[in-house]
Amino acid sequence: VVSFWYHMCGNDGAMGTLTLEMESPVGAGNWTTLFSRTGEDPDQTTEASAWKEVRVTMSNLPASTASFRITGTTQATGFEGDMAIDYFCVTEAPCFLPQATVSHTCTSLFTYSAEVTVTDLGPHTGVDISDGLGNNVLNAGLGTHVLGTYGNGTNISVSLTSVNDASCVNSYNYSASCIVPTDDCSQAQLLECGVVVTGNTSGMANTLPTNACPFLGAPSLGGVNWWRFSTPIDQEVTLSTCNLASFNTRISVFEGPDCNNLSCASLNDDQLGCSANSSEMNFLALPTWYTTLPYMDRVQLRVHTPWQ
Repeated sequence: VVSFWYHMCGNDGAMGTLTLEMESPVGAGNWTTLFSRTGEDPDQTTEASAWKEVRVTMSNLPASTASFRITGTTQATGFEGDMAIDYFCVTEAPCFLPQATVSHTCTSLFTYSAEVTVTDLGPHTGVDISDGLGNNVLNAGLGTHVLGTYGNGTNISVSLTSVNDASCVNSYNYSASCIVPTDDCSQAQLLECGVVVTGNTSGMANTLPTNACPFLGAPSLGGVNWWRFSTPIDQEVTLSTCNLASFNTRISVFEGPDCNNLSCASLNDDQLGCSANSSEMNFLALPTWYTTLPYMDRVQLRVHTPWQ
């Protein structure tokens, strides 16, 4: 960045032209105009007017050396053609941050791959792309680059580092989930322990079975989301929307051989200590249910609007 301050108070008939020029490399004689102003500055009509700064940012200089010159010419003699400059500086400019967009492709119901599309390199010849987790694309150019495979809800920090200047880094935070909620029990997707899924009941139908688990208050017409869960061993299972939803939620667990033959196994509606009437429940899942009892393989997460 080349900068200086100037004052051009006089009159247009006397005040001439102030010019900033550069040659690069030094001695080449290829002077290029970076700034030029002719006549009195309209913001500097008195001697008490504030000085003004000129700042010129340059990139892709033709050589590693450069010369600068400031030239002032007047239209007439006398003080009304006087111009002044002060505090000429050449400083290193902030780097141009390489630009990109981040999206994803679902590689399974529980994983996604990040797609980093580099849209603008500026003066850089390439960038190293990284997620900080060991996945890298080196010396990437413009276009889309695939970066890693991640579990649903994993937050990644994608960094783009200039291959020309390691201190010039742009970062993007990204997260995605590939599980798609459904209001169709027969299309319920399988839940795994430790997985966080995002539900959405907007536009969903209310497909509760006729023998739905009892709950507090009057029935709601809000939509539902269905999920499945099964286990090979006896284990305690926790399902929760506690403090994760800003509106009333209900969790119902049904058991049965299929979606047409379900009975209520457990329910939580408005868990004590959970904000906004959100829910949390624990139940014991038994693998013996697969053989001796109707097995619990349908878990319904019911998320709806607050009671009216």
